[in-house]
Order: sequence, then C-alpha cells, then structure tokens
Amino acid sequence: MDFFILACECLFALFIVYYIIEEILEVMLIRPYALLYAYLHNFFHSCLIAVLLGKQITTLFVQYRRTDAVLVENNPDVLFNSVTQFISVRGLLPA
Repeated sequence: MDFFILACECLFALFIVYYIIEEILEVMLIRPYALLYAYLHNFFHSCLIAVLLGKQITTLFVQYRRTDAVLVENNPDVLFNSVTQFISVRGLLPA
C-alpha cells in the first residue's frame, strides 16, 4: 500500500511540474504587460495559480513532517528533553 501511495505522489508531482512549465511557457508567449495583466486578471487563471501555489505549500509541509518523523525515529531521546515537559509523540504519527 505504501508503494502505491508513493507512486501516486510521484505521478502527481510530475503532473504539477509539467503544468507549471506549461503555464510559464503560456505567460512567456504573452509579452506585453497589458496582456499579462489581463492573463492574471482572469478568474480561472488566478484559480490555477492558487492551486499550483497550494500544491507547493502542501508538498513542503509533507516533507517537513516526514523529516521530523525521521529525526524522532533516529534519535528517540529528543522526546525526553525535560522532566517537566510532556512527551511529544506528534513526530511518531504517520504523515
């Protein structure tokens, strides 16, 4: 099951990279700034840019969670920093 999820994530990442390149080429074809403003002023193009930015933020967040979990797996003493603090198990949860 994990390999299936990994394959889906890789496929999704490749699709997003392809789509980002496609949009960059589309914006580069529109040279005059007035037309570029019209491109960005269009509602659907704005939604597309928002989706692409949201995907990038989500990818960064998932990678942050995974690296945090790997740090806790490799060094479990991080959980026991102080006697007065509660033990944080958030890094042990699956992403």
